[in-house]
Amino acid sequence: MNWRILSLMDIDPYRFQSVREAVLFSVKSGISPSTVTLLKNSIEYVSIGGKANIAETVNLDYCMDMGIPVSRSIIPHSSSAFNSNDIKCNAILNEESVNALKTRDSLKNIFSEVALNMMGALGLQVENPVGTNNLNVAGKKVGTFAVYSIGKTSRITIVSISFIIDFNVDLAEKALISKRNMRETMTTITNVSGRTPSFNEVKNAVMETYVETLGIVFEEAVLTPAELLISEELLEGKYRSDSWIKTGRWSPVRDYGG
Repeated sequence: MNWRILSLMDIDPYRFQSVREAVLFSVKSGISPSTVTLLKNSIEYVSIGGKANIAETVNLDYCMDMGIPVSRSIIPHSSSAFNSNDIKCNAILNEESVNALKTRDSLKNIFSEVALNMMGALGLQVENPVGTNNLNVAGKKVGTFAVYSIGKTSRITIVSISFIIDFNVDLAEKALISKRNMRETMTTITNVSGRTPSFNEVKNAVMETYVETLGIVFEEAVLTPAELLISEELLEGKYRSDSWIKTGRWSPVRDYGG
């Protein structure tokens, strides 16, 4: 299978979301092939899932007082706080890729193996406890993976793999409304390995794992002009808007994620 990979470093959380949706639309429309996006945050921020109730998950007053951005994803994930070093790997898969992969195994099993192998390529001995999306070292979460199928009229598959490079527990405990004891249940790649892997190290681990595990042939690419235009429209019209952030609703010219 021939996929492309996009590397985007030090982008803010709103642009992260708008770029992902622009690429999603491009892949779903058949304009671009299945695409892996590798994105590194530029600042600490809080992310909430597409259907989350912000009042029940985020201490919005604290975030506003501290100048911490809160962004809402189209993906229905749990609320999370991210460090500026954290890296997200998203594989946005067209129907052809999904059908080819399903001849081997379930997508969850395939991408559990992919995520574990990526962490292994970074020198970590990681496990995926049964029934969870966590990637754990000695019982503590150091990353996550999840397979999502989203869309209103047609579905597209997104595989999200998160690398917890660093983690500001103090920020997370104050910014998130959570019953989890994050100090006891989470750790970081930096803590476990004693060093902080570079963006290129993570990128190499991602590409090598996809090549060796799934036989993917990658083309290193950049956003197309159409994707750039869509991402700019979504950035201001949707992802920076109070309506989308606070309620998950907006009035688009075009709903690219639908």
